[in-house]
Amino acid sequence: RSTLFPYTTLFRSNQRLEIRSADPDPYVYCIATYGHSSGCASLYEDLYLSDRGFPAAARFTVRMPGNFLPDHDVNDKAGIARINDAADKVIDGIIERISSRAHGDFSNSRMPMFLAKRAHKQYDKARTTDHLSSDEGKCIGCRRCEKFCPEQAIKVDGKTVTWTKDRCVMCFGCVNRCPTNAIQYDGETGSRGQYVHPGVKLSMSV
Repeated sequence: RSTLFPYTTLFRSNQRLEIRSADPDPYVYCIATYGHSSGCASLYEDLYLSDRGFPAAARFTVRMPGNFLPDHDVNDKAGIARINDAADKVIDGIIERISSRAHGDFSNSRMPMFLAKRAHKQYDKARTTDHLSSDEGKCIGCRRCEKFCPEQAIKVDGKTVTWTKDRCVMCFGCVNRCPTNAIQYDGETGSRGQYVHPGVKLSMSV
């Protein structure tokens, strides 16, 4: 998932993407999902790809339920279902445009670059892992948070959860996937629910 912040998917500082194509004129497109605003995600994607010789012919965005729990309350299941239903229709439209090799910027809910840069600074402060904590009284030691962390920033020893890096991409996968809601952000997200897309099935085993 790409947000207005250049720290996820293609934009992680420790991730490099090698792009190759046998097609001399490949059709390249970008799709970014967002909760509140798509920010400049599609633009960042295009710049990233253009620097590697593959400018995007089309850019798309899809609004999805927000899982950044400091800013979102995901207890409204009916509201989330409406957002997902609308997203399915948008995705159908994107598929049609991609199939016809449409060209253009089809993204929406964009944010001016100067506002995005301000948001980057706020997000950079928010993504320090000292905001995250785990209640050992609730932890069952399933290690789901450790298994699914895209940054490999979590270690679980018994029922003790430790963040091994100062920063992460703040995807909130650990908070949203914990089966007992033991992991919190600043101790304030416990009442805001948990969200994982209903199409994603998670196993308790590792």
